Amino acid sequence: MKKFLLTIALTVFVFGIVTAQQGLTLSGEMRTGLFWYSLQRELTRGGDWGTPDSTAFISNSQGIGEGFSPIGVRQPQGDLIPTLSNNQARLRLDFHYNAGLLGTMFRFETTYWPMAAIDQRNSPFWVYAFVYGNFFNDNLRISAGLLGNSPWGMSAFEPLWNDLDSSMGMRFEFIPQNIPFIVPGSLNIGFVLNNFDRPLGRRVDESGSLTTDRIPTTITDVLLESVLGIAYTHDLFHVRFVYRLDSEVDGIVEQFPWSPHGRPLAQGDSVMFRIEERVLSNFLPGFQVWINGFHSGLRSNITEIAQSTNFLYLHYDQGLFVGQIRLGYLTDLDLTRDVGGRIIRETRHSFSVQPSFFFRLFDDFLFVGSTFGFTTGIGNVRWWDNAPYQHWFIEPEVRVNLSPNAQLSLVYRYYSDFEYIARELNTVTHWINLRVLFSF
Repeated sequence: MKKFLLTIALTVFVFGIVTAQQGLTLSGEMRTGLFWYSLQRELTRGGDWGTPDSTAFISNSQGIGEGFSPIGVRQPQGDLIPTLSNNQARLRLDFHYNAGLLGTMFRFETTYWPMAAIDQRNSPFWVYAFVYGNFFNDNLRISAGLLGNSPWGMSAFEPLWNDLDSSMGMRFEFIPQNIPFIVPGSLNIGFVLNNFDRPLGRRVDESGSLTTDRIPTTITDVLLESVLGIAYTHDLFHVRFVYRLDSEVDGIVEQFPWSPHGRPLAQGDSVMFRIEERVLSNFLPGFQVWINGFHSGLRSNITEIAQSTNFLYLHYDQGLFVGQIRLGYLTDLDLTRDVGGRIIRETRHSFSVQPSFFFRLFDDFLFVGSTFGFTTGIGNVRWWDNAPYQHWFIEPEVRVNLSPNAQLSLVYRYYSDFEYIARELNTVTHWINLRVLFSF
């Protein structure tokens, strides 16, 4: 917590120095609150697949260290759940300085949250930090550094939010200003010379064991980590598309030491896209439809890791009412399963629906509503054939808008999940979050 307070003090100090500078945009948010979490997990131990013969339960009242592993073996697991109710906070600072032809952008963040990513937990880190330059009458933009804030990425308020060019590298964007029938600045097309997104693989000897020798890289391997992207905005629609190549030299050979010919197993290419329509609001004000998707594991020699996720959004925001229905379709391609001693490969499909409805009351002082989500497997291939669904949840929220830049929210979630981790599990989670958000 001392690190967190020190970060706040440093931010205030930097803010006082730089706010007087011309061309500077400084924004960010600070959120914290109280969080209570309860988990109950029913485990299947022994018996045939899908035929439970005994169960065990874990809850935060016992302490997770007294619980069971997914296969029902008692083992210490740390104190994650008891600490979920302590000292949650996040500070994010966005900095953009534009000096004409040149500029710099960075996002600095610190998160005090036990369930955050290990490299982002309880310590400051840079989400992105790069310098850019605009050349040839703003037709070309070159950025270099720890990349992010991609012009081809997803929205920060959707489950597919991501940037595929988010490592050290150089980004080249062609933004035409003088092409007939194209509004200046509406088209952005380019590529990224990216760094490897995973540690370089190691050689495998004839016995299949890893050696200490790293696989040498060539200029082709470097180019095969490139990102290709395009974004275009029209009066009738908006589209974004990004494709990230993946070389074999930064594969996951540590998990799969049987890699053929001493080459690591590649994670494969990735694709993200977003398409928005901008016509329907002319006939029904406040209504909009869009889709987005993420596909990974393309061209990989590990066929089991390929995934496809797609969402359709029906959104309405007008007057006192805000509503959205999100439909999702997920496919795990070439899923490997052991059925009666036979290894078969099949495709698993999931379908989800998530409606949310909120009302603005008392001149937008109160924002009240709820979100409901339901996901189920479709077809004959599922993680747990006997599960009536994969998961469902309900999440009511009451938000008080203290000012345009300050919110106080009370959120409750009930979450029921059927999952498969070596054996079938049913998990029920309750959490309550009282949180405050300041933005600037």
